[in-house]
Amino acid sequence: MRLENIVLNFDSKGLAGLHTLSLHLHRGEILCILGPSGAGKSTLLKVLSGDLTPQRGSIEHAMTSTLMEADLKLDDTVTIQQLLMNAVTRSFDEEKKLQLARDLADAFEFPMQLKKRINEVSEGQKQRVKIAYSLVNQPELLLLDEPFSHLDTPLRLELLKLLKTYVKNREMTVVWVTHQREEALAFSDRLGIMHFGKWEQIDTPQNLFWRPKSLVVAQLLGFQNFVTVTRSNPNELWQTPYGSWNSQGIGRDKTHLVLSIPASSFAIQNDGAWSGKITQISFLGLTSEITVESSGHLWRMQWHGPLKNELQVGEICRYSVDLSHSVGIDCL
Repeated sequence: MRLENIVLNFDSKGLAGLHTLSLHLHRGEILCILGPSGAGKSTLLKVLSGDLTPQRGSIEHAMTSTLMEADLKLDDTVTIQQLLMNAVTRSFDEEKKLQLARDLADAFEFPMQLKKRINEVSEGQKQRVKIAYSLVNQPELLLLDEPFSHLDTPLRLELLKLLKTYVKNREMTVVWVTHQREEALAFSDRLGIMHFGKWEQIDTPQNLFWRPKSLVVAQLLGFQNFVTVTRSNPNELWQTPYGSWNSQGIGRDKTHLVLSIPASSFAIQNDGAWSGKITQISFLGLTSEITVESSGHLWRMQWHGPLKNELQVGEICRYSVDLSHSVGIDCL
């Protein structure tokens, strides 16, 4: 399926909507989409599903699709088995419909719930049924608009694993809107970042993560500790507050670059080469985030394990920095 230069404006200023957006979907791929609220993510799904018609642009090789949203309502007057059978639109006999319902129940692990109504099962079981309901007609394209956002993390991950196995075995294409960046990185074949109705960047998760092309992309992927670094000419290493850094080709012809230093690159230790004042401590369980003010910057640092007594807000700490996992953003 291919979208070319799609334009869909919702206001006279042309801010909301989609702006000359193009997309080529590959059979059997999972494309995840991240972006701030109002970026156009849900609008894109509705264009793909045919629920919205663009004002300009073209759609080629449209796929049969199903859009699954978080507020999907299902008939609670019949059993789940009958609910799934009633949803079949193809000309199957009752035996074939029944087998299809049972196969989906097995795939998403709710066979014991088939004789119950949807309002008689747990929230986790309801989500399994909703997935099966969305897949009962075997669409070529499954569109997911944050349907699992309200679920706790273990259940959400379990459902995503089941869903990925199912769609991959059938070479089904999936476009999935989410705000969970870790899950988007883990489950997608391609990851797209949307901003103001356009692609900010779209690539494989690995390429996009290690080579973000803008601060918008970097921030949505969780990068922090940004600092501008410089060099006199493109043949030199970059000069940072913590020594020189080799960008390995990023910003090849530039003399200014934005560098993100991961919180895990900082190590608070007594023999560290640098020092700073602790301004905030956030306990996160196995790790803690320590914010340290040093040389006019607030650096977020990661601490593993129990906090030491000397790590107190207002105290001076010493720390070292490993720049090897830093990420350059060629946006200047």
